[in-house]
Amino acid sequence: MTYKLMSSTVRNICRSRSLVSSRMTCSVFVNRQPSCLPTLEPFQLIENSVKSIHCRSLHTTTSNRLENRNQQLATQLPCLMNNAPHIVWPSIFKGISGMLQIGWIVKPYFDNEFTVDDFLRGAKQAIFIIANAISVGDLESVKEMLEEEAYNEIKENMKRCSSEQLAQFALSTLEDVYMTFPYQVGIIMNDNKEGVQERFVEITVCSHIFKGLSELLKNSDFQRGPPTSTFQKHRDKIVICNYRFIREFTKGVEGQWIVNVVHHFNMADDS
Repeated sequence: MTYKLMSSTVRNICRSRSLVSSRMTCSVFVNRQPSCLPTLEPFQLIENSVKSIHCRSLHTTTSNRLENRNQQLATQLPCLMNNAPHIVWPSIFKGISGMLQIGWIVKPYFDNEFTVDDFLRGAKQAIFIIANAISVGDLESVKEMLEEEAYNEIKENMKRCSSEQLAQFALSTLEDVYMTFPYQVGIIMNDNKEGVQERFVEITVCSHIFKGLSELLKNSDFQRGPPTSTFQKHRDKIVICNYRFIREFTKGVEGQWIVNVVHHFNMADDS
């Protein structure tokens, strides 16, 4: 009995001491809590400030990117035909193949008076006329120079372009054309329903146009040079034109060279 009493008494004493200790701990924590709050507030303010600065920085960066993107789109030439070729430089293989086809097929069997120089001279004039007609929205004036499907597609795409976008197609003078080359030559032969063999020749032409080149040559010491050196720093002024010309050489048909692909783009936009 004495042992049980003592054990119970010890348990009560320990229980009371534990309760007192817990109350003291809680009291100390409660008493210290207000003194801790002033030290936490500056950190909270700093964190909020960092978040605010980060948000403003993110907003400014996003706005700058959107502005730069809008400026780039504003100066970018719109695409007038879907699936148009994107040609910048000659292809050695296709160039040699084209010259062989002209010498072995086009001249002896289709047109013995055909010369590459005369063709390119006419191609540059056609590019100049068509580009300026597009720049003023007057595609009807060059309808006879375009294949019917090409005419319809270009006309439809022009409806989505603003007058400012179309004005970028304007070319001031042929003297700004500093390089033109035939990229690819194709021979097409088909038998029509009447059993007549239809014959066509397609020539894809690439022209490099340096806007303002003629005036630059007159008013400064600027010299013509390879595109990798002299023209590289004027990359933003160079427009590249990809045109594909086609002519029918079917027996008994008086065909003329017309255009079935029109594609302009800025060299600066070329990746």
